[in-house]
Amino acid sequence: MLTAKQEKFCQNIVSGMSQYDAYVDAHPGINTSNREWIDVEGNKEANIPKISLRIKELRDKVADKVIITVDKLIKELEIVKAMTLTQESPDFANHIKSIQEQGKLCGLYIDKKDLTSSDGSLQPNIVINTNLKKQE
Repeated sequence: MLTAKQEKFCQNIVSGMSQYDAYVDAHPGINTSNREWIDVEGNKEANIPKISLRIKELRDKVADKVIITVDKLIKELEIVKAMTLTQESPDFANHIKSIQEQGKLCGLYIDKKDLTSSDGSLQPNIVINTNLKKQE
């Protein structure tokens, strides 16, 4: 069984905090003047077997909630297609965009942009205007 401070530390780590920030937040009133000491204590706490196990449990729960697969996105697209064909959903474009954004967030759909110039040199094209009027 973890103490309240240990549980808070675990929750903080899983939420994305550094060990330093997680430790400071879980131990209110701690003297933060010695950064090295807090780093060492945070590392020690993270490596206590029951704490590292709890962190893994919490991460697994989070991972189960956010897993989006290609199959799931394809099924959603099929539902949107069926709704559109039966005209139950007039907002087809926004449905598709929403599904694409889910895929992007999970790294399943990537927008690729070609940043090369037409000659492949990555150099900007310089255009010289030869139609300048002569000054009189």
